[in-house]
Amino acid sequence: MAGAVRGDIIDLPMLAAHQRGPVVTVFSILMHALARYGQVNREHEASWAAAWDQLIGTEALRLTAPHSKVAFLQPPTDKPSSRQSIEAADLMLPNVEHEVKRTWSTHSAEAAIFSIMGSLCRPNTKDHRSSTRTGLCAVLPSTDGTISSEIVGLVTAYDRLNLSSKKSTKVRDHFVWLKPYRPADKSVSFADLPIPFLDVGRAQRIIETGNGCFEIWACPNNSIRVTGADPWLDDPHVPKATEARRVVRYKLGAKPFDHRFQHHVLFGNLDTQRSIERPRILDLIDYRVVRLSALGTDQGKTKGYREVLFVAARSEGLFHLEPPKAEDRPARLSAAALATIDAGSTILFSAVAALYSDTDDLTATERIRIRRCQETYRARVGPASIQLIFELLNQKENAPEEQHRLDTLITAEVRAAFDLAMSALVRPLHAARAEYRLEGGIRFKLKGEAMSKHTEPPLLSRQAFAILRDISAHATPEDRARLRTMFLPDPPLTFWKLLASVPNEQTENEHCVAIWKIVLRALGDLRHSSSSLGRALAEQGFPEDRMERLLTASGSSLPGLIEEALRWLSSHHVQTVDLSIIASLGLADTLGILEARDWARRQIALDYVRGSEHRTTKAAKTAPEMQESS
Repeated sequence: MAGAVRGDIIDLPMLAAHQRGPVVTVFSILMHALARYGQVNREHEASWAAAWDQLIGTEALRLTAPHSKVAFLQPPTDKPSSRQSIEAADLMLPNVEHEVKRTWSTHSAEAAIFSIMGSLCRPNTKDHRSSTRTGLCAVLPSTDGTISSEIVGLVTAYDRLNLSSKKSTKVRDHFVWLKPYRPADKSVSFADLPIPFLDVGRAQRIIETGNGCFEIWACPNNSIRVTGADPWLDDPHVPKATEARRVVRYKLGAKPFDHRFQHHVLFGNLDTQRSIERPRILDLIDYRVVRLSALGTDQGKTKGYREVLFVAARSEGLFHLEPPKAEDRPARLSAAALATIDAGSTILFSAVAALYSDTDDLTATERIRIRRCQETYRARVGPASIQLIFELLNQKENAPEEQHRLDTLITAEVRAAFDLAMSALVRPLHAARAEYRLEGGIRFKLKGEAMSKHTEPPLLSRQAFAILRDISAHATPEDRARLRTMFLPDPPLTFWKLLASVPNEQTENEHCVAIWKIVLRALGDLRHSSSSLGRALAEQGFPEDRMERLLTASGSSLPGLIEEALRWLSSHHVQTVDLSIIASLGLADTLGILEARDWARRQIALDYVRGSEHRTTKAAKTAPEMQESS
């Protein structure tokens, strides 16, 4: 206790991760009660020891004792008859012990004590009642993430709650584990207990064997220790759920430990069926780190322990001693974040679905892939959104700016999950159609028009654009006529004169020269401009299967497909188009510059999809007019 106050305890080596919440709770209640009823110098061991001896008694500190006598966290019981493994005495249940290697004894007294403390969270089972803190969900803020800081923070929160008690209450009344726990003993009424109280749900005893080991034995006892189903205990580190007819602790239970559960625990939630109030400790003490720990349970079985850590500094102006109001700012921020996350999930599903199928009927495998993509997105966006809310709480309230930051965050996470799903795909048109749908959803649902994903053209593409602009500006009508009728195996002198502005690296490469022959011959019919080549091909009905071949081709087959696309534009009387992007596609493939090649493929595919969507929309609008006219 003194070491925790001084900050000397960084960690407890024998402490299992899932035992942290119960252990912090036990020590905090012990320290709060001793300091509440006695004069304690909290940094000195002797002062704590004197307060314990005076208010509780030395017998309650014994590690082992006869079963009819009290020991530390061990009430007087009948003779124990059931030997427990260390895991079974803790959170594990007998019917899942086959899944772990059972430990029947331990040389560490700490391991035995921590196992007893861990049983405070254990679900109810036959012959073993759990304590009133079954399935504990605990929020443990601290200044540095150490267990000593978490204990001191919870003690401070208990102190600041100013919990009332009867005048005749003694410190021993807070510790139910000091009372006998046998089948014949009467239950303790919850209404008669002072807050906070500390009980143990199981009649267990630690026994020291002759070889210096410790074992845990239990007494079959199914009597109810404290009457009252799942009572609200006024624990400041536990979230509170208010329903129509009862007030209970909000715990993980059978729910998934996802972003929604974490938001509700840390910031609260209001709905028509139930309101959730975040733990009071978040408003009572100063902190820099917040640990959220929860135990999953379902129908008397332990489903697993979950824990997450956040950097969550809060300014002093945000602390208050009153319970959160109905229109609490953290709850409002959390509700906005959850709504934005849901919007991002909808956008992601729509976009990723376009990656896998040409129809609206997705296969079971494709649906599994989409679901995994959404799970990846939620796993990333949950902690990030909570971290952002903690940051916003330190700043002056500004609703539009807060929503903008939420939109920006969700947009980034949606794109990251989408890029991961698209990384294994080799169908450029499907990828482009999915990205087009993604960007449209971001613009309309996340107000992300100004956040659209723009990438800087690679150097090769910028060079090709500048070269073609210079050639197009200086080419005479006679030059264009010679280029238009150029025989590719034997180009005229005009071609070589215009090629003088091309870098030597390309003019000395016969495959690059072959690409320039195709592009410059097309320049005889077309004018180089910034008009999108992919969009022009789509609007002129360039077949999708040919576009797919163009975008996936490489090596010797690519120049012929480039020539085919340019001839299509010429035959459909297109006058101006950006020739640099298709030139850079061929040049990058020839030179092995994969980044530039992939960029050109993506831009052509995206522009082709945009043009196809525009053409489809235009046709849909024109059709009713034609029917009316006919």
